[in-house]
Amino acid sequence: MTKQTKSNLSEFDIQAMNFLAVTGTIIEIKYFDYNYHFEGDKDKRDIYNVALKRGNREYAFKFGQSLANTHKKEPSDYDILTCLTTYDPGTFDEFCWNYGYNDDSIKALKVYNNVADEFKSLCTLYTDAELSMLGEIL
Repeated sequence: MTKQTKSNLSEFDIQAMNFLAVTGTIIEIKYFDYNYHFEGDKDKRDIYNVALKRGNREYAFKFGQSLANTHKKEPSDYDILTCLTTYDPGTFDEFCWNYGYNDDSIKALKVYNNVADEFKSLCTLYTDAELSMLGEIL
């Protein structure tokens, strides 16, 4: 768990903390840079290196903090967990249909590949039931 005290935990933070405890997952969050994170960003934001560790398995990625919280606070465990892809995005065509992307777009293909890669990585850490539990964190 990141640097949170019991007195400032919200219901959402508690859900995240419970998921981490049940699955034996450790989250490491380290500041990386203040820069553009998403393609097309017009504003810079704090970027963090994040690692989810479970036993000898690990999934590491970059996390772009919300603009509202940039320079104010480190992302919480809840912030990290709720941004993860907990379901199979399907084929590229299905992904485009579901999310309104143009299926003739290189940008859409890059987004799809990133989402699909994230989901595959999470499948190496968690069972289907655990991914479902993760997806239920509100």
